[in-house]
Amino acid sequence: MGPRNVEFAAKRKTTTDDPSLQATIRCMENDKSKTWTSVELHSFYTGNGGSLPRKTLVQKLSDVFGDELLVLSSKGLANIVIFRNKASTLLRLDDLDEDAIPIEYTAKQIVSECKKIHYNKDKYNIRIDRKLAAEQSSATLSKLLSCMSEKLSNTLPALLICNMVTGLVKNKPTSLQIALGIETREKACIQNLYDFGVKCSYDEVLRFKTSAAVSTVAEEQNPSLRPITDANECLIQAVADNFDANVSSQNGLKSTHALALLLTQNKRTLDITPGYNRTIDRISRDAMKTPIKSYVKIQH
Repeated sequence: MGPRNVEFAAKRKTTTDDPSLQATIRCMENDKSKTWTSVELHSFYTGNGGSLPRKTLVQKLSDVFGDELLVLSSKGLANIVIFRNKASTLLRLDDLDEDAIPIEYTAKQIVSECKKIHYNKDKYNIRIDRKLAAEQSSATLSKLLSCMSEKLSNTLPALLICNMVTGLVKNKPTSLQIALGIETREKACIQNLYDFGVKCSYDEVLRFKTSAAVSTVAEEQNPSLRPITDANECLIQAVADNFDANVSSQNGLKSTHALALLLTQNKRTLDITPGYNRTIDRISRDAMKTPIKSYVKIQH
């Protein structure tokens, strides 16, 4: 007989002089999955001829069963008596019913909304604004952040958090994450923030730059693709000037003479130009290895 059984047997001997208490103990042992109130136990005890007060009865039962028995008390209410293994089961059920289910429901709702967000993986947005960042965010997550703090109510940090979640769920960076990666520029910093899910990978930044270069070459070969040719009755300013430059090289100091030309156009006009292409094609990994050929004619 183990130490625990010996201790239990010793306690049982102290109750042999009270048959009503013995009957109550046997009743509880026969159904350890049941939950009793102190009133029910005392009623059963007195029904078998017992005379102890209710509080004393509960204390006696606690002494007999020891750590196996759990007594839950509340001021003005009858005590609840239950075996500890059953109590832990009930607490887990309550936790799932009251806490985990709403959390799980909200999480599933956010994941579902993120998966429904569509952004073309074969295109890059050349501009990013609040509207585009919000379109690639979960509405439920945005509301949740707003409830947490006013600082997360439709603010830049909130948009970043939402875009981070979208990028992780879809396993594809959002336009905001790509834009932040391009602005960072430093490889080590980009990669570190990518590991934390804040930005896109450095490989994605390189792909964007190569895609932009390919798009620029395509515009040079086909002038109709250039945004400046889409302008309608807007002012185009041109400034041309020659300049001299001294370049220090391994072969000594070199002097150059060149002509510079600067063209500017009103940005607002470009923003409202109908049909203006705001995306560029996202090239494949294999295409990144292909040299970009661009020829510039020099007029004498």
